[in-house]
Amino acid sequence: MAEQAKSSEFDSISEADSYRTRIGGWFNERFPVVMLVAGLPSFLAAHLIGQVSFQRAGTPEIKLGLPQVAGWLCAVGFLLCVRIFDEHKDYDDDVRLHPERLVSRGVVALSELRSINAVNVMVLIAYCLWVDAGVGPVTATFAVAFLWLLLMKNEFFIGEWLRPRLVLYALSHAVVTPLVGWWMVTSGSHAIGWNRVLVPYLVASYASSLLFEFARKILPPELERPEVPTYSSVLGPRRAGLAAGAMAVVHAVAMGISLLLVRRGVDPLVMIIGLVLMGVVAALAALAFGHYATVPSEKNHKLLEPLAALAMLVPALVIIVSILVAADIHWTWT
Repeated sequence: MAEQAKSSEFDSISEADSYRTRIGGWFNERFPVVMLVAGLPSFLAAHLIGQVSFQRAGTPEIKLGLPQVAGWLCAVGFLLCVRIFDEHKDYDDDVRLHPERLVSRGVVALSELRSINAVNVMVLIAYCLWVDAGVGPVTATFAVAFLWLLLMKNEFFIGEWLRPRLVLYALSHAVVTPLVGWWMVTSGSHAIGWNRVLVPYLVASYASSLLFEFARKILPPELERPEVPTYSSVLGPRRAGLAAGAMAVVHAVAMGISLLLVRRGVDPLVMIIGLVLMGVVAALAALAFGHYATVPSEKNHKLLEPLAALAMLVPALVIIVSILVAADIHWTWT
């Protein structure tokens, strides 16, 4: 019923409505406010890892304040940039497969989204320059992530060849997530340097991107549509389910290693509880995907996305709590 009401609400929006109504409808449809909440754990975990991992021995010191709030909002802004680029990149397919959407119906023009994104990107650049007090490591890592995003927008200039190869498409596009993670880590460390925690954390970021992508594009056979490729249709339900389950495990292991590498000052009991929680949610997700792989029914499919989301959320929260509990926190506006 809620989904029907939501669809009816969007259907009632037309080109004759005000800019505020049309753009507000697009945000509700394609980039809801929940994205603000979704972006916080990922940003804060990476940012805190950056703050702690480059400090010398002793009790870790954490700064929290306006720069962290701005960083969180800019992390969400990067997600908005991804969404708007996708609206352009996938426009022809969306008109054919999702004619009910506001952009597909011409209610919201792509040119309007480009204007919003231009402002959005300027804010992202301004944040980097502010944190760096000029051009520095935060700006540099943002530039790398944004360059990859531009390549994604243009499908690496091999779109006709790449699009039919769904798995390779996902593998190439998922690279942007660890690059954004590197940018977020750098926003905490203010340095581009080698640190051993970077490797497992970026591996976890890559695995989480693939897990998210697979979870939303795995369907039971009865819901498959011939014109819409999914991982379950390309790989088969068994291989797709097992692959997604493996990603949940890889993500948890990599995040666990990340926690062990930044454990300085962390209470052993807190760390053990955190590692157990990571293992439990990863096991639940892996078992659910494994069960789907064995019996790919609509019933066994229902929990895949929620459990995948939980498997990504809990490790980030564990790292955040573990670091904050062990640290001396300084509240600051600068």
